[in-house]
Amino acid sequence: MLLRLLPGDPANALLGVGATEQQIAAARAQVGSDQPLAVQFVSFLGNIARLDLGTSFVSRASVLEEIGNRMSVTLPLTFLGFLIALILAVPLGILAAVRSEKWYGTAISVISQLGIAIPVFWVGILLVTLFSINLRWLPSGGFPLKGWANFDEAITGMILPALTIGLVMGASLLRYVRAATLDVLGSDTCAPPAPSVPVSPKR
Repeated sequence: MLLRLLPGDPANALLGVGATEQQIAAARAQVGSDQPLAVQFVSFLGNIARLDLGTSFVSRASVLEEIGNRMSVTLPLTFLGFLIALILAVPLGILAAVRSEKWYGTAISVISQLGIAIPVFWVGILLVTLFSINLRWLPSGGFPLKGWANFDEAITGMILPALTIGLVMGASLLRYVRAATLDVLGSDTCAPPAPSVPVSPKR
């Protein structure tokens, strides 16, 4: 509804700047934007029920196919980022809680707080500068255009994005792990002692 209230028309994505009125009318009929909003909405719900998301105005490809192509990269990237976050956050969070009085326990907490404060795109820029520009260990171009057809390039191109997501996500997760561990340690140390059973003196 909000998109329909904005100026412009979805049909404009199909046409160039110098389109005529007849071309605009034909494009609106093609995408269905010449129908009332209620008719467009009912038609949209019917297409959703048939798993038909329509055709992209830009690439002319099926929207469901476009989503599938993106998900083939997004899902592995999300999984790798979450895996890196777990590997970093769980042991470091427990260490920061158990050794909270030590200097390294405090240092881990401070670094994790900085990781939460730094924007994710800035972490990505720092990693690209270090590993791609300075050390030249990893590519900076991102995921290859051929996708998973070239498996080695795909994995190599996914390392830096996954590491960026894992570091930022791990900083937040580390705080939760540390807080949960401190709660467990506090509940053990603050638990009341078991009541002692009085023993009657021998006669």
